[in-house]
Amino acid sequence: MVTWTNHGNQIGTYSGFVLPDETGRLCAGQRCGNVWCGADGTKVTPSCGDPRQTGCPGLLINGTGSMNGTSPEMVPMFLTCATDSTLSKWEGHHYPFNPREYRGMAFDPQAWRDEDGMYYIAVATDACNSTTRTLPCVDGQSMYLWRAPTLLAPQEEWEAMGSMFTTKDDVMTKNSSRGEMVTPSYTGSILGDPRGGKTRLLTNNICEGTNYFLGVQANGSRFLDAQGKVRQVGSPNPHLILTKLIAFSGAWRFDGEGEQGMIDWGAIVLNTSAVAAGKTGLDALATGQKMVPGTCHAPYSMARTLGDPSGQTVATQGRKVMVSWIGNATFAAQSLPRDLALSPSGRLLQSFVPELRAMRTSSPQQSLQFEVLGQFAISKDGAADGSSSNRFGFSVLGVAGTDEATHVGVDLGAGIVFVDGRKSNSCDAMPWQCPHQLPHPAPPSPRAEGIYPAGPLLGSQTEILVHCYVDAVYVSCIFNNLTGKNTSNR
Repeated sequence: MVTWTNHGNQIGTYSGFVLPDETGRLCAGQRCGNVWCGADGTKVTPSCGDPRQTGCPGLLINGTGSMNGTSPEMVPMFLTCATDSTLSKWEGHHYPFNPREYRGMAFDPQAWRDEDGMYYIAVATDACNSTTRTLPCVDGQSMYLWRAPTLLAPQEEWEAMGSMFTTKDDVMTKNSSRGEMVTPSYTGSILGDPRGGKTRLLTNNICEGTNYFLGVQANGSRFLDAQGKVRQVGSPNPHLILTKLIAFSGAWRFDGEGEQGMIDWGAIVLNTSAVAAGKTGLDALATGQKMVPGTCHAPYSMARTLGDPSGQTVATQGRKVMVSWIGNATFAAQSLPRDLALSPSGRLLQSFVPELRAMRTSSPQQSLQFEVLGQFAISKDGAADGSSSNRFGFSVLGVAGTDEATHVGVDLGAGIVFVDGRKSNSCDAMPWQCPHQLPHPAPPSPRAEGIYPAGPLLGSQTEILVHCYVDAVYVSCIFNNLTGKNTSNR
């Protein structure tokens, strides 16, 4: 049992990171929020307003580390550090650098101390700051990198390294120009890493959930694929050469086995026409947005990784635990935490943390919160029960005398897993997770019938493991420790 004490203090800024400085003092860093000039030329200050800002337009805190553009938009990096062990007292504002942005703001920085002892901060953005400077960004998403010898180094010691990663890809829509990185999480030194801790995991939020890339990167280098290479798409863009790194106009690909995927397959759904055409696995799936326009919602998003007690999640080996937002268009909650690991072949593995076992009871009882552990052994005929069917599983949240239930299972023929809540009592109230219904006020679409949330069947095809936690609101499952699927039932 953990008891929290409210000390009455808050830091009124945006999402970011917590990291110890070189003395061990815990510091919080985040983007400072928008600073811009109004139509009349007056300045609008951010929530963590820097008294050193002087006037408009384009008079920034510091031009050091500029992303090659002048703009009235100002999004300074902001650091503040705790001065006591209870984290109830924090020192004044520190501004290491200001990434000049042509658009509203750069999203959610990530920070770490790497193997060379240097401090790094990566800022989520897009790749158009030095090209078209228009939205949506046709050049894709990007992470820009800065480094300094100490976390609280003066501004002149923060060096702009350029883009450590630029891509148009995600696992579902190759070369689609999603447009920007949104609330990424960056971690490394994951348990079981066959590369001795060199593999690093970068996540990004897309419309359907949390997409990830597995690669290698250290000490200010580019984030490369798992083989340590850049599979370049397009040619180098001289306008994107900042200082140390080079971004490509066409970006680069992560298309090796296991190099890209979804932490949770969220709002990915079955593509009925693809299945009818004989497609399987990833090719049998589609984004909810493609199948049912207007259903852009990520039921597993804004993922964050917790690591070493020191706050180091990248270069310090040890346990890595991921949490996220889950929910729908009307409410949200924190996900059940998942332990991350890597298989001997380098695939990302996940499992619910063992601490959840403390909630188990010694005897059965009526409850709306329960755990399901399933193991299916596939016969030579291809079905778990020896029948001719390739679709099997179990149902939860059923109502006696009705067909109301949420169905969890596997479709071997299509090569997918599913958590199908179409028969739950919540579809009318929550169309995001029941995509056979279009959002109000549009009427149901006949072409959307038969669509339900699904993910690829990864790992063993002959012995399939499924682990689920169920309550009145969520059904959260992991198949073969590889495919996560979270579904809301309200």
